[in-house]
Amino acid sequence: ISLSELQEKFSNFKNLVKENGLNVQLFLGQEIYCDNSIYENLKNGVVGTLNGTKYILVEFNVFGSAPIAEYVYNLIEMGYTPIIAHFERYSYLDVETLIDLKQMGALVQANAEAVIGKYGKTTQNYILEGIAKGVVDFVAGDIHTKRQTHLEKAYKIVSKNKVRYLIFFLILILLIFPLNDDNPQQTLLFRDLQSHYKLLIHCVLNFYLRHKEKMFPFHSLLLLFY
Repeated sequence: ISLSELQEKFSNFKNLVKENGLNVQLFLGQEIYCDNSIYENLKNGVVGTLNGTKYILVEFNVFGSAPIAEYVYNLIEMGYTPIIAHFERYSYLDVETLIDLKQMGALVQANAEAVIGKYGKTTQNYILEGIAKGVVDFVAGDIHTKRQTHLEKAYKIVSKNKVRYLIFFLILILLIFPLNDDNPQQTLLFRDLQSHYKLLIHCVLNFYLRHKEKMFPFHSLLLLFY
């Protein structure tokens, strides 16, 4: 199906949703398979971005390997921000490689089904490691047709594991490193945490600000993250 045909069908679908009184916002996007044709297809408007923006959802070969770093670099050079779809399916990727890809400018998406363990415990642990290290930007349903999204279950698991890792790292810092400005080891640790655990740090700060009256004071610790 061409992009113009897809846009027409999407417009008709939005009208149908509106006619049935459903209060939901819909945006058109595509999951684009990455091969050497992607560059020309984007230039010529054969494939579409997410809601007409510069963000593109891209997937790669899951049965072999693909030069993902090369694709990411080239797409960014073209002015796009690639979102790596269902990263857990690429057995040739590890978390450290994903960190490198994110530093290049890519974003990372995981499937909700994998988060809740539908693809096995090993895959689930791989995703949770990625979440703990701040690698995962999005958790989304892989619906395509009439599949279940499992988003509610995935949200609960992600939230629970964020709290678990937050508590672990905060207690570790408090027990091992004295809170003083002259400790170079402390400074290096905070820098490492800031680069690998941005999502977790942001989460714990918001949690602390909401519940600080009920918690022991560690204001100075949290302020060091900023």
